[in-house]
This record gives sequence, structure tokens and C-alpha cells, in this order.
Amino acid sequence: MIAKGPFLAVALLSALLPLAAEADTGGNAAALADTGNQLLNEQFGPFKLSVGQDSSSGGFGANLDGEGRKAFAPLGLGPNSPDVTRAWFPSYPFLGYAATGTWGTAQGATNNASLSLKPGIDGAFAYGAFHDYFNDPAFVKPITCTDQCKDANGKIVPPALTPTFYFGAGASGDLELRYGTFKQNGNNVTARELLIGGQLYAVSLPRTRDFGILRILAPPRVTVGLYHPIAASGTQDVVTLPSEVKANYLQTSFETVIGFGGTSTSTVKLDLKYDGSQPTTGSPKTWQNLYTAKLWVPGLKFNGVNPTVTYQSGMKGGFTYDKQVLIGVLMEFLDPK
Repeated sequence: MIAKGPFLAVALLSALLPLAAEADTGGNAAALADTGNQLLNEQFGPFKLSVGQDSSSGGFGANLDGEGRKAFAPLGLGPNSPDVTRAWFPSYPFLGYAATGTWGTAQGATNNASLSLKPGIDGAFAYGAFHDYFNDPAFVKPITCTDQCKDANGKIVPPALTPTFYFGAGASGDLELRYGTFKQNGNNVTARELLIGGQLYAVSLPRTRDFGILRILAPPRVTVGLYHPIAASGTQDVVTLPSEVKANYLQTSFETVIGFGGTSTSTVKLDLKYDGSQPTTGSPKTWQNLYTAKLWVPGLKFNGVNPTVTYQSGMKGGFTYDKQVLIGVLMEFLDPK
């Protein structure tokens, strides 16, 4: 039976978010919704492909990981209440998409890949007063800006009063196509799965937090979900797939980006991601761990690629990921920002 929890959460969030932000066409609310959407977009993507020599296996390898988000018109823009200190929660229907993959040329390498579509609803929470003086009737248009902004009568227009964003959260369904490898009697066996599930995520805002030489370039994003395979098949010599592959799964993830260095061009980036998963049906119900780290320097770009050291090892959803230590290049693409 498919776990109903994530789908009930999506339905509940769909019902509550529009109530938390009443529809309005005021300029204040529209600008606030745009800011929240931009901050959420910064927490996703871009896709990153690492290719290089695998010092662990001796062959060549590749590693792909990325997630994007396409948001649509806000469900609620918030009441136009200038100068009122209050909570704001602009919310958005969105379509998420994700892809992962590992590949190696070494004999016996475990290759894995997945594609996901994630329709859902999310929002950004802010608290404070908001006032868009550019749309305030107290100032006569047109408004022009040089060192200061002034209206048609020469009256100085102050900067917008904006609330502070603190975190984002969302819920989505997930349709995932997965190809993976597991060990059976000492041999690699491949399997294909079509899974349906749902997930909740939360992330702190804003994106960058500066601690001197150390920066948090992407604040921690935590995801929790439940997945059920609606179709699964193995290679021809496998009569029965192991229960760990066919099981329903609880899956979690934690990811962040840390920067080291004095300036944005010389910053060394360390992308960190942890995936945890555990079968909720079948036996054994053993917790599985998958660790991924990518060390690279954005300022050192040659023909669109950056030098990188990429590490990955562990298990996820019953599939084995060989230890990879790729020394090579990294390419970014499909950046939603």
C-alpha cells in the first residue's frame, strides 16, 4: 500500500497557504512575492557534472547531481497593509525536477541514475513591516533616481521598507525513475524502478552568511520523504529482486554549500550532501547512508569548466554507490536563478 502521509501533507499545505496570504493586487504584495520566490530559487541548482580520473578505482568516472524549481504565479500575494509589522508567507505552486547519476569505467563499477518530477507548493516566511513608496499615492509619478529618488515635485522617495525573510518550506509529490546496481552473490546486478512518493523540505534564508574566511553560501536544506515502487524489474538472470530494492522507503537528505576564501572569485566551494534511507517494509530494515562532496573553485574557469575533486560513497534506496574520488573538471548547467 502506498504511504499516504506525504500526499496528505501536500493537500493540507495546498489548503492552508492561500489562507496565510490573502489575494491582493497591491504593488507591495507583488514585490514581496517576487523577493520570496527569488530567495527560494537560490536554494536550488544548478546541476553539476564532474568528470575525471577516479583515483579510487583507477578508471575514469562521472558524477551528476542537481535539482531545479520552476515556480508559477503566487497563490496569495498578501494583504496590502503598509507599515504594519506582521508575518508574511507568500506561497507558490511549483514544478521541481532533479537528476543524479554515477558512472565508472572500472571493471565491476556500480552505475546508478535517477530522474524525478516534483509538483508541489512552497513558500517563504518573512516577518516585519513592508511599504513600497514607489507605489504610494503620497508621491507623484514619474519618480526618477540618481543619487536619490525623487517624485515629480522633487520630493525625496525613501527606499522600500521590507520585512526580513527567515526560512522557506514546501511539500511536493515525486515521480522518480531510477536505475541502479546492487550486489548479489558477489556480482553486480542492475534493476529499474518507477517510484511514487512525496516529500517535505525546509531551508533557512537568506542564502549567504559570512563568518569572515568561512561563508555559508547555501544554508542547510533538509528534506524528508516516503517512496513506494509501483514497478520494478531486474536483469534477466535475476528471478526475484531483493526486498531492500522492492521496499517502501523513508528518505532524508541534508545539503549545504560552504565557501572558503577572501573574495567571491577566489572562494573555494565545498558542496556537501547527505542522503539517508531506510526500508519501511521487508527485511532487513537497515539504515543506509550516501555521502557526496564536491570541492571546486568557481574563479578558476577554463572553457566553461572548473577543476574539482568529487567524492561519493554509500548506499541509497537499496542500491550500492561505489567509492568515487574524481580528480578532474566540473561543469554547471540548468541554473534556475
